[in-house]
Amino acid sequence: MGRSGSVSREGSLPSIPSRAVGSGDPFTGLVTSVSRTLRRRGMLAGGERILVAVSGGADSVGLLHVLFRLTDQLGLSIAVAHVDHGLRPESAGEGRL
Repeated sequence: MGRSGSVSREGSLPSIPSRAVGSGDPFTGLVTSVSRTLRRRGMLAGGERILVAVSGGADSVGLLHVLFRLTDQLGLSIAVAHVDHGLRPESAGEGRL
């Protein structure tokens, strides 16, 4: 495993470029959908401390971004750990986010 760190509610994630046309936030729908699913499935009650394992690829960074957006709403405290899964040749370099 590589470096780990924590993200506070006051912290910020690296900017994720928008591919959406127009001025709307492209993550709003996804964040809403994830929030509904977490509640419906009883996955998070609110107030939890969670560890998010990220490889640096788009899917894990996207997950981290969505969960970070939900920190205030769900009262989450997020810690981040880098995991080099070794599935792609570039995965080792992605840990330097």
